[in-house]
Amino acid sequence: MMLTHLAPDAPTIKSISTNQSQEYFALATQTGFEIIQNDSTGDKIRKKIQNLNESVEIIEMMYKTNFIVLVLSSARHKVIIWDDHERKNRTEITFNSVIKAVKLRKDMLVIVLELKTFIFSFVTLQLIEQVETATNALGLCGIATNERAVSKVIALPNPTKGSIKVLNYVAENSMNSVIQAHETELGALSVNPDGTLIASASQKGTVIKIFGADGGETLQTLRRGSGNAIINDIVFHPTIHIIACTSNKTSIHIFEIKEAI
Repeated sequence: MMLTHLAPDAPTIKSISTNQSQEYFALATQTGFEIIQNDSTGDKIRKKIQNLNESVEIIEMMYKTNFIVLVLSSARHKVIIWDDHERKNRTEITFNSVIKAVKLRKDMLVIVLELKTFIFSFVTLQLIEQVETATNALGLCGIATNERAVSKVIALPNPTKGSIKVLNYVAENSMNSVIQAHETELGALSVNPDGTLIASASQKGTVIKIFGADGGETLQTLRRGSGNAIINDIVFHPTIHIIACTSNKTSIHIFEIKEAI
């Protein structure tokens, strides 16, 4: 559901994410966070507001559970696992630099820093792997979010310009491969829920390429436009063959993915 207006006293929104099934929006605000149901069939917006008296920079939900991962604006080097049922911090993990992004799947917590990405078991919070990446100021990271994904894939910017590092996890061991995706630096990156497809755009933002996560082959090239643009996000639909992107051109592009892919 689109929010067409905000109340005059509404807190400033710092960032927006969805849960893994895209059934809920999570809003990080200057006073805490809000959870809004993504339901266009009802007349009323169903939402929950949690006032923490703290500005939240990053928020990620864990499916429909009571666990929410937060990064506060006052401590951007620290990730907090919040129990929304008991309304308290369950645990915290501190890093040596600013957290750029957080990604979740049922069994993994992924923390993206500018030069490294840390993959933890969400169950035990033990470190599985730390990965060196290209300079990642945008916090680019794609992850397969289905609970029973075909492949437990994580995609990250590889140190080589325009390339993608693909981590495919079997148990807690990853098989690594590299896709040379673009001639210039990556500008956007996404993985479909099943972990079979990877979509990316360069910082030129003229095309989106879709690759096979297993073999790295280019499966489809989608043209956003002829002029350069900053692509803010690329999102796969959770159940049907479409993909969407937003950019600084104040437009949303929606593309059909070939059924054969």
